Amino acid sequence: MSLSFNFQTFLYAAIMIRIQKLKVAPAFLYINRASSESYSPVVAMGEPRKPKISINDFSIYEEEFRERLQMLLEGIYDLQEPFTQTPYTEKCPYCNFKGICER
Repeated sequence: MSLSFNFQTFLYAAIMIRIQKLKVAPAFLYINRASSESYSPVVAMGEPRKPKISINDFSIYEEEFRERLQMLLEGIYDLQEPFTQTPYTEKCPYCNFKGICER
């Protein structure tokens, strides 16, 4: 699963956990896979090619997620940190910001 999808799902979970005091499990619902007995929509984390751990209660990860989100936002808005283009130019044709970046 894409890291950007995981990030977005975790962000929604972090919002929901503050709105409702319920156990929140970040999940991806894929209708075309939902009928399979082995399918689970719950996000699982772990190292590649090793067993994954399902996140059935986001509150366990909330504090660390919020700390990392805070660091990310501080880095984005840090005026002392100049903008640099990515060295991975093979991604540029698919970037939503290629018009601004002019690559």
